[in-house]
Amino acid sequence: MVKKRSQFPVFGSMVALALLNTACGGDKPGASAPKAIPVQLQTLETSSVTDSNEFVGNLVATKFVELAPKIDGRILRIYAQWGQQVNEGDPILLLEPTQQQENVNAAVGNLNIQRSNFQVSEANLRTSESERDAAQSFVTTQEANLARAIADLANSQEVLKTREADLKRAQANLNLAQINFKRSQFLVETGVQPQQDLDNRTTQLEDAKANTEAAQKTVQAAKATVQANQSSVSASRSAVQQAKDNYQAAVQRVNASRATVSSQKGAIEQAQGQLGATSQELIYNRVLAPVSGVVGNLPLQIGDFVRTGQSFTTITNNTEFELDINVPVERYNDLRIGLPVEIVRSDGQAGEVGRISFISPTANRSDQSILAKVIFKNDGNLRNNQYVRVRIIWDRQPGFLIPTTAVTSIGAQQFIFVAQPKNAQGDSKEGTSGTELVARQTPVVLGGIQGQSYQVISGVKAGERVAVSRILELRDGMAIEPASAATPSNNGGSGAGAGDKQKQQSSS
Repeated sequence: MVKKRSQFPVFGSMVALALLNTACGGDKPGASAPKAIPVQLQTLETSSVTDSNEFVGNLVATKFVELAPKIDGRILRIYAQWGQQVNEGDPILLLEPTQQQENVNAAVGNLNIQRSNFQVSEANLRTSESERDAAQSFVTTQEANLARAIADLANSQEVLKTREADLKRAQANLNLAQINFKRSQFLVETGVQPQQDLDNRTTQLEDAKANTEAAQKTVQAAKATVQANQSSVSASRSAVQQAKDNYQAAVQRVNASRATVSSQKGAIEQAQGQLGATSQELIYNRVLAPVSGVVGNLPLQIGDFVRTGQSFTTITNNTEFELDINVPVERYNDLRIGLPVEIVRSDGQAGEVGRISFISPTANRSDQSILAKVIFKNDGNLRNNQYVRVRIIWDRQPGFLIPTTAVTSIGAQQFIFVAQPKNAQGDSKEGTSGTELVARQTPVVLGGIQGQSYQVISGVKAGERVAVSRILELRDGMAIEPASAATPSNNGGSGAGAGDKQKQQSSS
């Protein structure tokens, strides 16, 4: 029995050794780790990050006019054609002038009648002017009377104040005499003072009463005088107002007479003025370019008849454009004159740069926006009424940009894959190389899109390498290698070249 028990441990050890050898078969030279995925890497470098907002609108030429003749006429000659560049003052059309000699003859025939009417109107004007002068003199007299009445009122008011002051003093003396009388009466009754003192106090009290009554009568008389003077002032003011009303009526009659005289003068000069106007209209038979620019569509031919004010073409100067944009009120404090605004081309790149030239002092009530005007200098690529997308540049500062294709999202969180050494996260095993790379899924905070890249606010730092290809195939901790390090069979041609470029940038 002892011998048999000693055989079981040996057998168990053999079985355990066999199982251990089987389990460790993956460490044999024939077994290989998962193969690294070749990806293109981009080294993060500090670049200019722009804080901006995009808007849309139409460019409007600051110099744009519609041409129209100032007289009716038939076209004798056309100097310019559509699409032609013209300078200010260049002729565009030549019209046959309209003769108006009949109007001149009619004005001359009416001249004698209008002269007679003019003489009558002048006589009426002289009469109305005399009446006006008399009314003005009467106003001066009434104003002088009013001034005297006001002065008398002021004097009577001063006298009233003096009399009222005298009354107050008399009343004060009366009060004192009454107090002294009562005191003396008490002292006499108690035998402290003689009867003579009470008699004196009695006399003083009577005098104070008499003085108070006299002062009261004087105040009443002064008040009556003030009231009389106030009535006189009111009457004088009424008289002045009546005189001024009469004067204004006289002035209106003078103005009416002068208007009649002026009208008669115009009637007298009508014939001569009509002749002068006809002569002046001869100048307008040539339609000239008021600004330099390009002639628009010109659908006229020699012999066509055009009328006054009939628009027949346009001249557009495309050297400078104005653009209206509506900025939300939330950014009103960031708006300022001279702020750069760049046109966004169809490929997302920046085009012509303009400047804000005007900021409205009021907000639009309906959409709560601020109107801002931008001036663009044309480099030859812009056209009038062109629809454009623009970007207001609020600020530029150093930051990072990563391609939009390098970003993945899980819910509201954005991630990128950063290439890190395999042993940086404790992934390496004994004997592995420290140059092997793995993709680490890194959360980032992104800003707006600038071109084809995101602005990175936080989450990465300069010098880190970010995977920019095969993003959907990557997982956190997955082995990767730069695309240039992949074997020819695994590279995609252009991908290898891009990987070489990234490798060179990282090594530099």
